[in-house]
Amino acid sequence: MSKKFIKAVRTAYLTQRKADAALQEVNRLLKHEGFGEDVPNASICAGEDFIVEYIGKEISIEEAINKMETRGYIIPEDFY
Repeated sequence: MSKKFIKAVRTAYLTQRKADAALQEVNRLLKHEGFGEDVPNASICAGEDFIVEYIGKEISIEEAINKMETRGYIIPEDFY
């Protein structure tokens, strides 16, 4: 294998680890109420859509930010 290929694989791996850690931090800081045991989860989908999902429903991260800025948290009724 070429050194360039191995370097690219390592870079991709380290970048993915950083992205995973950042996404975990988003989930840790996501403010929500009224969800019980099932809580919403931030996710980056194929096509680079950044969403918050909850039992098969979703909202965009922008909508979640807006709700958190205006209300202070997101609730189950925010999802569609």
